[in-house]
Amino acid sequence: MERMFEVLRVEIDGLDHLALAARLQSIEMQERALAAEKALIVSAAERSVAYAVDGHASISAWVRTTTGRPAGDASAMVRLARLVHAIPDCGAALYTGRIGTPQAGELARLHRNPRCGDQLPDAIDLLLEHAATLPFDDFKLCARRWETLTDTDGAHRAREVTNEARQATMTELDGGLYFQATGGSTLVAVEMIEIFEQFRHAEFLADTDSVPSGNPLPRTDSQRRFDALVAIFRAAVTAPVDGVIPEPLINVVIDETTFEDHLAALATGNPLPARSAREIALRARCETIDGRLVNPEDVIAAALVGRVRRVVFDPAGVVISLGRSRRLFTGAARAAAQLTNHRCCYAGCLVNVQRCQIDHTQPWAAGGGTDPDNGGPLCPRHNRHKNRGYTVRRDPTGTWRTYRPDGTELTTPEPRRE
Repeated sequence: MERMFEVLRVEIDGLDHLALAARLQSIEMQERALAAEKALIVSAAERSVAYAVDGHASISAWVRTTTGRPAGDASAMVRLARLVHAIPDCGAALYTGRIGTPQAGELARLHRNPRCGDQLPDAIDLLLEHAATLPFDDFKLCARRWETLTDTDGAHRAREVTNEARQATMTELDGGLYFQATGGSTLVAVEMIEIFEQFRHAEFLADTDSVPSGNPLPRTDSQRRFDALVAIFRAAVTAPVDGVIPEPLINVVIDETTFEDHLAALATGNPLPARSAREIALRARCETIDGRLVNPEDVIAAALVGRVRRVVFDPAGVVISLGRSRRLFTGAARAAAQLTNHRCCYAGCLVNVQRCQIDHTQPWAAGGGTDPDNGGPLCPRHNRHKNRGYTVRRDPTGTWRTYRPDGTELTTPEPRRE
């Protein structure tokens, strides 16, 4: 057996980058099919009560004993089994490789929610399409968005609990500082993070201005973050008592129907009008620029005091054009282009949009305009990497796709044929 492994290791070490990717994709497809088969086995064991033959009290205990998996993994397998039994299309999508096991697990989590799981079949075709075409983090956002706006009672209770449980601790510990803050609302959290990031960036600029280009910076990023927190406290102490506190600009993306329905409910006291699960999955949005879900009631309250800028998208998720008047994306044009994605749009990159540059999809020199529909966020690394012949562009559905110099796409494996 060890000899077989050594032969396999030598074989794999001899593959080039394309062959390595193809090999990994092939194994991924096999794992998806096996996950679907395991879900069917667990479902059959639960429905036939086969787990009780050996004295197990639950299907989860049977899975733990049979597979040696920890409790969390066993519970996830049981959730997936119940999803596959209730909505066979999910099992078929997993078995053919159309979706991955993490995407199927997220759908299983939605199905388990007692307050909105029964509405999942009405939106499953759209959610499966998102699961098949979007990167996992983007799909997860869509799934959580649907859950938040469908399960309004659950979201409201969770929001109240989190806000009521807000607390902060600051003490001296071992000659240094211990600081922790938890709870509050999403908008408050985003506001505080935005302020912190502005101070952190100021500390970074102070370092880069103090040393010649190419030399190591005097502080690590962790040290600059600590010093940024110190600077925030000192700025608060030195501010005049009667001074006006500047508010950071926070972009919140919300669809028109959600905004108007919650505004009317707040004004009249009437319950929210019913919306189908399919419509919510297709059109509903309520989140910050980098994908943090926000309760619509918080958005309404903020909008009434002028702290939210409204952003309008076309059906492909592109912000309205601002014209070809500048070479660089700045001001409103930059903010609009940032809203096209929560992260760097290069395949597999997780750099937050706030740390990205805005790149022309069609180069300026080739006639590309400085418009939101011709711009997208790219981290500095991948913005430079495009000079090697790689291209990043948005397809008609609004999904970002990355291509090699030879025209092949950096993508997940193609689904198996039926």
